[in-house]
Amino acid sequence: MRACLRPFHRSPLRDAGSRSAWHRRGHRRPLGPRRPGGPCLRREAPPGQRFGLPQADPKRAARGRGDRGAPLGPAARTLGLCSARREPRGSRKLIDLVTGGAGFLGRHVVHALLARGRGVRVLDIRHASDLPGEVQCVVGQITDAGTVARAMQGVERVFHLAAIPELWARDKTVFDRVNRGGTETVLAAARACPSLRAFVYTSSEVVLVPQKGVPVPPRLDETVELGVHQVIGPYARSKRAAELAVLAAAGEDLPACSVIPTMPVGPGDVSRTPPTRMIADLLAGRTPAYAEVMLNIVDARDAAEGHVLAAERGRLGERYLLSGHNRTMSALLAELTPLADRAMPHRRVPRTLARAFARVDEAVADRITHRPPTAPRDGVDIACRQHPFDNSKARDELGLAPRPLAETLHDTVAWLRQESPDKH
Repeated sequence: MRACLRPFHRSPLRDAGSRSAWHRRGHRRPLGPRRPGGPCLRREAPPGQRFGLPQADPKRAARGRGDRGAPLGPAARTLGLCSARREPRGSRKLIDLVTGGAGFLGRHVVHALLARGRGVRVLDIRHASDLPGEVQCVVGQITDAGTVARAMQGVERVFHLAAIPELWARDKTVFDRVNRGGTETVLAAARACPSLRAFVYTSSEVVLVPQKGVPVPPRLDETVELGVHQVIGPYARSKRAAELAVLAAAGEDLPACSVIPTMPVGPGDVSRTPPTRMIADLLAGRTPAYAEVMLNIVDARDAAEGHVLAAERGRLGERYLLSGHNRTMSALLAELTPLADRAMPHRRVPRTLARAFARVDEAVADRITHRPPTAPRDGVDIACRQHPFDNSKARDELGLAPRPLAETLHDTVAWLRQESPDKH
C-alpha cells in the first residue's frame, strides 16, 4: 500500500476580487512591451488581436503562421511573439530561460525548446552535466535575486518550473519561502528584463483540489478558483500563492500565463519523482494494497510540449490545464499488469484507513525519523478528493494532444528496467 499512498503530484490564486472588473468585462491591456524603448511601441488593439502581432497590415496577419502551421487568425492575443517572428539573418539565437531545467519535467522542456532551434539557459541548484553542450547553465537558487538577475540577462522567454515539488518537509516554511518567495524573485527580475516577451509559470494540479468542507466540482479544470487557504497543505498553498502572483503580474505589466500539469510520468526521471516511485514500487512488488482514488497521468514529454505551446499560443493572464488521462487506481493497475513481471496488488483498503495510515506515518516522520514519510498526509488527502480532470481548454487553444497512456507506461517501464534491471 505504501507506494499508492505517496503524493501523486509534482510539481494565482485568483480569489473573487483578484481579477479586476475591468478584466471581467473582457477588456485587454494594450499590446507591446511594458516600457518605452522595447521592440515596438505600446498601442491600443481590439480584444481579438493576437499579442505581439501588429494588425495594421491585414495581409501580414493572414500570412502569419505558428510553429505548427496553425493560422494566427483572429484569436485572442497570445504570448507567442517569438514564434510568429523571424530573426534577421546573422542575429543572435533567441534565448529561453528554464528555471528548474535540471529536473524531470524541466529537462523535457529544455529538449522541446532545443528541437525548435531555440537557445536555452538553465537555472538550477545543481549543474546538469548530461544536458546537451549548447545549453547554458547557471547554478544557484531562485531565492537569490543576484543569481536570478544574471540568469535573466538577454532572455526572450522564461519557463519558471523551479520549486520544491514534495508534499512533506521537516521545515514547513520552506515551501512558502522557495515556491512563493522564489517566484516573486523571478517575477521581479522578469519585469526588469527589457528583452522579455513571454513568461510561463508551472503550477500544479494541487491548486485545483479543495480541502474538506469545500465542494469538489464533478470535473476539475481551469475554472476552479480556490483561495490560498482552501487548498490542502503548505505545498499547495505555496503553489497557489505563487500562481496568484504570476497572474497578478500579468494583469499589470508582464506577458505571463500559467500552466497546470497533472501527474507527469515518462522516461528520464533520474530524480525519481513521486509518480515514478509509485510505478517503480508497483513493478517491484513493494505495494501490498491500494486505495481507490482518481488519478490523472500526463506524459512528461507532452506536458513539456504544453509549456512551449503556452509560450507560443497562450493568452495573457490565462491558465491552461496540461492533463492527460483520467484513471482510477484499479484501472491503472490493470494497464500495468501486462508490462509487469509480478502481479499487481489486489487488496483494496478504504480511504478512511488510507488517511489514518498517512497521519500516523507523517507523525512518525515529523517527530522520530525526520525522514520523508511513505505516505504524506497531504498527498493522501489530495488523492482522495480528486475528480476527473478536463483539458479541453488546452486542447482547443494550445493544440495539446496527449499520447496514449499505454505508450507512456510502456516507455516508463522500459526506462526503469534499463536503469535498474534487477529491481523491475
